[in-house]
Amino acid sequence: MFKAIYNFFHNHYHTNYHLVYNHAKKLFVFDLFLLATAITMMGASLFFFFWNPGITDQIDLKISLGSNRVKSGELIKVTVDYKNRSKHYLREPILALHLPTGFVVDRALTPTNTFRSDSTFELDELRPGASGQSELYGRLWVAPKQDEKITAFLAYLPGTNKNHEQKVGTFLVNLSDSILKASLEMPSTSFANATVPFTYKLINTSDNKLEGLNFKINFPGKITGLNNVDLQNITLVKNAEKLIVGAIIMPAKSGEYNLNVLASANINNQSIQLLNNQTTIKSFSHNISLSTKLKDNLLFAQPNQILNATIAWKNNGQNELQNSFLHIGFTPGVVDINTTAKENGFKIDGNELLVSAVERTALANGQPQSDDQFDFKIYLLPTFNVGTIENAILEIKPTFVSELKNNPGHPFSSAGVSAKIPLSTELTMTSEARYYSREGDQLGRGPLPPQIGETTKYWIFIRINNTTNAVRDAVFSAVLPSGASFTGKQSVSIGPALTLNENNNTVNWSFRELPPNSQTGLYFEVAVTPAPDQIGKNINLANDIKFTAYDKTTNKTFVLNKAIINNVLSSNDPGNTKGSAVR
Repeated sequence: MFKAIYNFFHNHYHTNYHLVYNHAKKLFVFDLFLLATAITMMGASLFFFFWNPGITDQIDLKISLGSNRVKSGELIKVTVDYKNRSKHYLREPILALHLPTGFVVDRALTPTNTFRSDSTFELDELRPGASGQSELYGRLWVAPKQDEKITAFLAYLPGTNKNHEQKVGTFLVNLSDSILKASLEMPSTSFANATVPFTYKLINTSDNKLEGLNFKINFPGKITGLNNVDLQNITLVKNAEKLIVGAIIMPAKSGEYNLNVLASANINNQSIQLLNNQTTIKSFSHNISLSTKLKDNLLFAQPNQILNATIAWKNNGQNELQNSFLHIGFTPGVVDINTTAKENGFKIDGNELLVSAVERTALANGQPQSDDQFDFKIYLLPTFNVGTIENAILEIKPTFVSELKNNPGHPFSSAGVSAKIPLSTELTMTSEARYYSREGDQLGRGPLPPQIGETTKYWIFIRINNTTNAVRDAVFSAVLPSGASFTGKQSVSIGPALTLNENNNTVNWSFRELPPNSQTGLYFEVAVTPAPDQIGKNINLANDIKFTAYDKTTNKTFVLNKAIINNVLSSNDPGNTKGSAVR
């Protein structure tokens, strides 16, 4: 070997230095010195890079779960073996474990004096060559085939050294099974927009009660038939099963869709996924065109109106249909369903009209390209009841329900094009004279009934009730008859104060806009002093009461009138019992 090295450098010298440089031998020796220096520095660098001044390489730390196959949720024993192969004593050793989030320590088998609440074991001093073992019992909850890691940390003071060292050991956990057995069943095929039932079953095969189970069901479409109470905080005793029955509504587009049921539990104050069951369903599309229209080019609809409508459908698909029928739905609180069904010869299904092959024989013909069109009348209610909806509309919503003849028992529904028309707001005016409020507070002044030569003061209450749309350019007026005067006392719920036109003795008020679903109150006091010719008669307090405005949405104009308001008080006014005729 030395001869080979000598020959290598000898040949190198004669090839690259001899007879090439004046001081070839000196230059060659210098280059060899530089090479040796470089090799020495590189060796030193590698040595210090890999050099471990501690003794962790002489400490063994191993984690094991036993030789049997472990299931998620099953009671397991975590064993940590450690050994000191160094020549030093390990002082103040502490063994700590970092457990997966889903690991629940069994404190009956592993008390806190063995494995403390801070996840550590306290060990005795380890002499050279000493070894030991620590054990921990518990249940590991984790989704099967999901990687989890258990890490052990052994901290100590080596020999007389005052600096702590730490040995780290890890164990990768991947459980292939669980003590929970689940199944998810539903048909493998369906139609777009169809309702498809599914059943999920979960069985607890362990010998222990399981608490705090939660279920989450995911699907791209709508899920029905489920109650959150049945999906949260569920308890399963030994060998018990949990059954979840629901339905999915397939999306309108055909394709393959996945239904997932995730089972989880609240473990160590965190939600841990335990199982993920998935099944795939394939949907087939159909092609039904369906629409409804209003025929009279109306700008808006109003109470007690009769609307003329038409509905048309066509089977544009390639498959024959059977058991076809139509549903016609309306905005709630607008249409008189009973009268509409009776006048058109239709049936009622809930709050909708039902049209079957009995009423329209064309529905019995499900051949491709079959179609039908017919007219019907819609009877509106005397008063709309749409709640507090602003700018409400009447929507006529048709739905075609059928099934394919070559796939019976799987009905589908196809929503058609709706007809929509704005609803006119309903504007009403109520008026009354009062001496006392409804609560019994005295408002008026003077004698009741009125007496000749003495002044009695009444309050006039005007209320304007508005429903779904805002109304603009609201104007109110009331003419005070001879003998009645405006005292100036008043209360207005919105807008400016009432004013008196002294030329014609008319009380006036106007405002740019009244909001939808509102009540506007105009309250003012009038004073009357009866004359002798009024004995035995009631007194007119206001004449020609008038309120005008127009619907901001439909432009419908409202003119509300009342001829007179006299001093006959309402039955709920305590002053009513004292009479109204002048004495």
